Amino acid sequence: MIDAIKAYFADLARQTTDAWTYFWFKASEAKTLSILRIGLACVALLYVLGYTSDLTFWFAGDGVLPVSRVYEITGVTDPEYSASYWSLLYFFQDPTDLWILHVVTILTLLALACGLFSRVTAVMAFVLVLSYAQRSPIILSELSEPLLCPLLLYLCLGPCGAHYSVDAIWRRRQGKPAIGKTYAANIATRLTQVHVSMFFVMMGLSKLGASYVWWNGAGMWNVLARPDSPLVDFKFLRSSPLLVYAWTHVMVLFEIGYPVGIWIRPLRPLLIAVSIPIWILYALASGNWLFALLMLVMNLAFFTPLSAKPKSEQVATGDQAEPAADRIPAHV
Repeated sequence: MIDAIKAYFADLARQTTDAWTYFWFKASEAKTLSILRIGLACVALLYVLGYTSDLTFWFAGDGVLPVSRVYEITGVTDPEYSASYWSLLYFFQDPTDLWILHVVTILTLLALACGLFSRVTAVMAFVLVLSYAQRSPIILSELSEPLLCPLLLYLCLGPCGAHYSVDAIWRRRQGKPAIGKTYAANIATRLTQVHVSMFFVMMGLSKLGASYVWWNGAGMWNVLARPDSPLVDFKFLRSSPLLVYAWTHVMVLFEIGYPVGIWIRPLRPLLIAVSIPIWILYALASGNWLFALLMLVMNLAFFTPLSAKPKSEQVATGDQAEPAADRIPAHV
């Protein structure tokens, strides 16, 4: 009996260790990371372009949000407050300098989306977008700080330009071997997946804990009632309150179920498909279309593109199916 118990826990420890090692430290291709690069760079570009019309109005030395005001808002001037909001834009307060930096940021994000000098432009994009987020903590903060900036950081950790990029085309034309499976690609992808899952957990829990309106079905009424927010007139729902109640409960159930179900491979296509109408409707109701677009792009972290190589070429390059002992469990 004792030997059986010892054997059980020994086997449990071994399988747990193997699963942990496989999850984080198995070399993998960077196709998923490369697709994420394109999506995140496009969202970041739209985010930065949103500042174009009012760039000097917000960030110039005599603008609405001078550096001193940011320090007051963020509490940096409080000696008991240890947080720091660093930004390159602190050093660019002249209108001309601001526009130069703004153009550099736009060109950097375009280069990242195209996969041009990806390892360099990924780092530059993270620093520049973070600078906008830290310089304007009260503008689009729900998009940039908890989501966009961390996801851009994860791109810096792996070869995000290994596929679907100008870099990959150049390597092929120069006769250099393609970037194969790497540990960095897997770690960057896994960090993104975990971050996305935890963000969904926090969204779901915040709805359940913040107000009873998400319990009684009136949560989406609050979203629709914000002045000048909806992109579409939803007044027709006044006569169909049950639709709003159902909409509210579907949002909550989706946000709670997504971080669990997305790890079950057979459920991934279903959840990704369901997320499309959910976030499109949320964008129309809230007006926050950029946030909804980013939520859709985050689905790409769980998307594994099928290899386009012929089967004979896959075998020749070592891309054949993994041995059964090395296959990842369905939930990992």
